[in-house]
Amino acid sequence: MVCGFNACYDELPICKDCLTLVQELLTEECKTCQKTANLCQCDKSENLRFAFFYGSFCSQQLIHLLKSSADTEAVDFLAELLADAIGFNPKGFDAIAYVPRNRRNLRRFGCDQAQELAKSLSRKYNLPVINALEQLKGREQKLLSRGQRVKDTKNKYRLKPDFHIEEPMNKILLIDDVYTTGASMKICAKLLRGKIARAVVPITLSKTNHLNKKGS
Repeated sequence: MVCGFNACYDELPICKDCLTLVQELLTEECKTCQKTANLCQCDKSENLRFAFFYGSFCSQQLIHLLKSSADTEAVDFLAELLADAIGFNPKGFDAIAYVPRNRRNLRRFGCDQAQELAKSLSRKYNLPVINALEQLKGREQKLLSRGQRVKDTKNKYRLKPDFHIEEPMNKILLIDDVYTTGASMKICAKLLRGKIARAVVPITLSKTNHLNKKGS
């Protein structure tokens, strides 16, 4: 999975060496609070939960695999990795929403990585996936600075005009693959909160590991 070879170990879609790398990835500590991903609470505004920090070679390979492949076994492995890492309990949740991919990358890679994670969790926990959001045209995020990303994201998403529910659900899960500035997740949660669900719980497979300045 990480090494690029199709190999299995102990009935998992990953070789033994790559499994060791993934296990080490889960023990990586936050540069700000020095806690592992499952204990880090540096982003208190959204109570974000995530499986591992993004930045190392191993984390980049896992995210690349997710973005460029719709392989069900690989996606299920990563979705289960996320659920186990955050101790996910489906009780009380009504549905799963996801941060949508832009149309250009959707055409390029043929899949929406966050949607694939949502569908995998849906199969495992018997929760419906709602396609409530869509991404509008915008600049390529990886070419923008942190400040530009936040500003550009404000008008980048919207609720689909043809998506309607009779009354808001109680609580839903909102999932994405990588949390960088948090702008996309926060905008999407804001759009969903109130009209679609009374409570929106954000989770992501990975989060950029950067040192926050004191007081920020």
